[in-house]
Amino acid sequence: MPKRPPGRLLGLGPRVGPRPTRGWAPPAGSVYSAAVSSTAWAAAAVDETLDPVQALGRASAEVLERLGESPELVIGFVAAAHGASPRQLADWSRGLAGGRRRVIVQVEGLLSQAGEHTATPAVAVLGLTGDVGEGDAVHSFDHARGRECELGDELVEYFGDLTADDLVVVIADAHALDARKLAAGLGSCGPAGLLGLGVEGPEGGGAAHAVDGEAFSAGAVAIRLRPPSEFRCALAPATALYAARTVTRSQDNWILELDGVSALEEFRDAAGTLWDDERRAARSVLVARPARPGGPPDAALVRAVVGVDEARAAIALSEAVEPGERVAFARRDPIAAREAMAAAAERLRPPAGTDPGAGLGLAATCRARGEPLFGHMGIESGYLAHAFEPLPWLGLVGSYQLVAGAHGPNLLTHTSALVRLS
Repeated sequence: MPKRPPGRLLGLGPRVGPRPTRGWAPPAGSVYSAAVSSTAWAAAAVDETLDPVQALGRASAEVLERLGESPELVIGFVAAAHGASPRQLADWSRGLAGGRRRVIVQVEGLLSQAGEHTATPAVAVLGLTGDVGEGDAVHSFDHARGRECELGDELVEYFGDLTADDLVVVIADAHALDARKLAAGLGSCGPAGLLGLGVEGPEGGGAAHAVDGEAFSAGAVAIRLRPPSEFRCALAPATALYAARTVTRSQDNWILELDGVSALEEFRDAAGTLWDDERRAARSVLVARPARPGGPPDAALVRAVVGVDEARAAIALSEAVEPGERVAFARRDPIAAREAMAAAAERLRPPAGTDPGAGLGLAATCRARGEPLFGHMGIESGYLAHAFEPLPWLGLVGSYQLVAGAHGPNLLTHTSALVRLS
């Protein structure tokens, strides 16, 4: 694959660092983007104009100007707060400026250099030139409930052989599709990298997307990216783990005993004073599972406690648990989340003294993070800016994340999955 010459990025406005921005909000109706040279292959722009048609038009025009050429692929991301219908998304996709392929995707929220748009209307436009998104790089699934396990095979048939140089970005309707079955089905896409996000649409309903004027509901969209050189991934969980325990008795998705002690008793100990409010305890104290068979609990692989059985002194997760598995209770912790974000940023940044060149940053992040986790807007987006600078980047907000692991795709929650493409 030919290499594109490196581009330099010219920052617009003050850089957002890894720190809170208390009470800050950008002026309404403004466009924000990272300015790039004509040799770069990606540009992104965010617009929060209340009229989504105007917002998409302004943002896509900004991307075209920054790239200096018509992109191969244009992707518009529309926050669920706009309340768009599938038919509207189809109309808007026709109106995107530039691009041989034009895609519009609903997401629950957006993070960018401009800040965090998680409950307010906003749109983002991403433009890609050159080899990155060329060819048949977009595939849609319509009304895919019940065949989630088959979607990976269908992608391989459509895209052809995927390699370790490919990154497959999947955005799925979390309201319609079974996340665990989808994760299992996408295992067929290996050895390609995977960055997935499950999203709900307006008012917690289904999320739609549109490609070249055609709308798709209750399904997913997959986009294959081929960056000129490489991409690097990092995970930033939002939990701190208690000591690991061994499941000594279980039944399907019920954990009865941990190290010979009733699971409910251990859960109460981990919840501490939160136990006075059982619902709050279930939101704040999770169970971490291993990322590989026989491995230690992973802070990024946490599951909520979905049931309590006082008679059996047991707790239930949303999936089966086998005796012998190592698990740990985990609590949502903003300090641990900050440390994980800082570590992820350092893993992604190029070595000191090297030219970062052209590139793109993408993040799939959980709706339970951001202000609900840190207590302030701007902290999450500040860390992402630090991880990706000086590249253009976007953070997409949803209910779960999917990433490729050594033993197949992992279904994550409460986690930010970061990918730096260069």
